[in-house]
Amino acid sequence: MKMNDIEQAKLIPIQEVLYKYGDMCPKCGHVLDRGNTNRCRCHKCSTNYSTVDLIQALYGVNIPRAIEILSNGNMESIQKERLEKIRIEYKEKQAKNEKHIKRVNNMIFKNSIEPTEACLEYLNSRCIKDSLKGLDKAYIEIKSNIYNGNETIIYRFRKQGSGIQKALKKNEKRFVRNIGTVKPLIHKAYDSNKYIIVEGIEDALTCHVLGYNFICLNSISNTSKLIEIIKSNIEKFKDKELLICTDYDKGGMDSFEQLEKFFYSTGLNYGVPFFYADMLDNNCKDINEYFIKIRQQGGNEILNDKN
Repeated sequence: MKMNDIEQAKLIPIQEVLYKYGDMCPKCGHVLDRGNTNRCRCHKCSTNYSTVDLIQALYGVNIPRAIEILSNGNMESIQKERLEKIRIEYKEKQAKNEKHIKRVNNMIFKNSIEPTEACLEYLNSRCIKDSLKGLDKAYIEIKSNIYNGNETIIYRFRKQGSGIQKALKKNEKRFVRNIGTVKPLIHKAYDSNKYIIVEGIEDALTCHVLGYNFICLNSISNTSKLIEIIKSNIEKFKDKELLICTDYDKGGMDSFEQLEKFFYSTGLNYGVPFFYADMLDNNCKDINEYFIKIRQQGGNEILNDKN
């Protein structure tokens, strides 16, 4: 089998494959989304399929056999029993993996301790050591943990049963990893209707230090999830002022536009923090980087207008 054979097989229109058995994901049965490229994606189990991938999943064959089926036009309609067997096997495998991952995650949380000196020094270097005061530990707490021989900091989201683990030194392996499925986090610690929306947890903790309530996406991929949360609780957000402060990069700007479009369409009160323009003028990617720079310059202008 030559590399050219694979490329040729991938050029076969994926709709021809979908036509034979329908547009259902062979793994979980969710409707497949076919975009502008010759691929399709299942948004439920996050699986991407090329034509070769799809044939492999449907027939349970290896790559050479999948290419042979595609090249010779030997695609046959797949029996429903075969598809159902694939889905059952996938769900069983997924459940087994999730059970193991949950056991590992619980072990990490169980072995975590109160922040060590190294952890406190790291927080201080990020100007967020004061965030240890006033955090609602039912939602978020900060711990230390030894992982693969390296000391790490853990931001644990108790109500989610998830967290983020980060090595204290950038040159260490697995510098940052999610523990469980990390979702958007809404945290209210102050008597204010202002909430700053940020991407990362350290940006969120910066907001907390500055006296702001925050909404932390924990990833720009969670933007649509946050929108669904707000949409489902729209009445609770009508008296809130939602200040968008996602990272100033392509992903952050895409998230910014998505949130802005949603807030505008729903009539919610939104904007940007008063310091946002100055943050961009200082070439800072996010609020934490900006706050560190302001602190280094000996200024506290960012602390104004909290209420």
